[in-house]
Amino acid sequence: MSLTLPVVDEPGPVRDGARSLLNVYMGVVDVTDEIASTWAGLSTAYSTPEAPDVLDAMTQPRLCARTLAADADGACAALLAYADRLDELKTLREQLAADIAAHETKAAATPQDSAQGDDPTAQQHQQELLHSEAVALEGRVARFIQALEEAQQDCSSKIHAAQGNTAHVGGGVASLTSGGPVLIPIEPDPRVWEIDQARNGRFRSGETSHETGTNGEALGLGEPVAGESAAMPRPEPWKYPGDSEGEGEGPGSGPYAQRGANLGDYVTHEAAASAAGLMQPFWPDAARNLMHFLGNSGRPLDMNTGGMLKDLPELQSKVNSNLKIYADAAIDNAKTSGYTGPMTYPFVTDWQDNYAEKSENANWFYATGGYQHATAGTITVYPDGNYTYRYQVHTADRYNWDGDKQTGIGPFTVTDKQLQELHRSGIAQEYDLVGESTIRTGP
Repeated sequence: MSLTLPVVDEPGPVRDGARSLLNVYMGVVDVTDEIASTWAGLSTAYSTPEAPDVLDAMTQPRLCARTLAADADGACAALLAYADRLDELKTLREQLAADIAAHETKAAATPQDSAQGDDPTAQQHQQELLHSEAVALEGRVARFIQALEEAQQDCSSKIHAAQGNTAHVGGGVASLTSGGPVLIPIEPDPRVWEIDQARNGRFRSGETSHETGTNGEALGLGEPVAGESAAMPRPEPWKYPGDSEGEGEGPGSGPYAQRGANLGDYVTHEAAASAAGLMQPFWPDAARNLMHFLGNSGRPLDMNTGGMLKDLPELQSKVNSNLKIYADAAIDNAKTSGYTGPMTYPFVTDWQDNYAEKSENANWFYATGGYQHATAGTITVYPDGNYTYRYQVHTADRYNWDGDKQTGIGPFTVTDKQLQELHRSGIAQEYDLVGESTIRTGP
């Protein structure tokens, strides 16, 4: 017979989380309303053929904000009802735990009393009473477990129902203003599929394989080939060194799905998915990478290396510096060899550390932060001392969390620690980012 009681969630944090979730989304409504109010002032100063489209630019964000807030209002109500039920269940659990402890005390004392007693009938009667009491307690435990599971399922169903009752695409959303519910039409948004993929990641398991190890030395400047062309070399794939040992001591969250998910994890997942969708027009790569993490597949994701070269001057500056170093080395080698015709040298740099600062580009700061890059290509040296080169830039990163930072996305604030816990609970997953640019020529 099992008299083990399950742990019950603390109702206080559930209430706090529910109210915080609603406050965040109402904050989105306030921010978009404020921006829309300012934007509306353009009507007095902006007069061109495209003015109607420009002046209407904030309509869709305001509608999306209200959609999110309506979802959050339903989720908050479900969570608060769940917290009230938890209060009741905790009282039941405390009484049941006390009754189980009293029963176990009596059961432990009975063998000692029986050894000293002389009445077999009384002893048999005592054993039967204890057995009946244990059976009754076991039934109460089973009913308690069922009540707890029903409360959790009821909360989950109400949250999903809240989302299902608010149309996100091709339908409408209930207005949050006074005067009764009205239906506001919303145009189809192609980003919704990506957001839903991320949101539904918490309901599926992902792959867990990725290669870790030490990165070897690069080719450097290779042996020349006579002529004006040679095969385009590639760097060895970058290997993630592995998570640092000890929580909070470095990047990475440790093993995937090392524990079960709790209600707080699901609240964080939902908030992060909605935040990613809201900010996608402004920080597309950051939103895309976060949604892939929340999607929970664990599969590698392609990096927009061309976009990084365009948006991050520091990266292009490092690439240019590497090209100059290898071009000078190729010219020196060609002169030493006494060449009389074009000579083409392959080259591959080491993987090098980089960091996209927020001041340089917020999109890439949130999309990757620290990352690796290597440059590989060919340099053709001519007898007159001139040269040309063809090259590709390769980028790589492990999309993971340091555990000691927090990210503000509009009115949202999500800490690295919270996102680490999504990986640990198995409802989101860290993954590898890998990318390369198109072939570029110069100088």
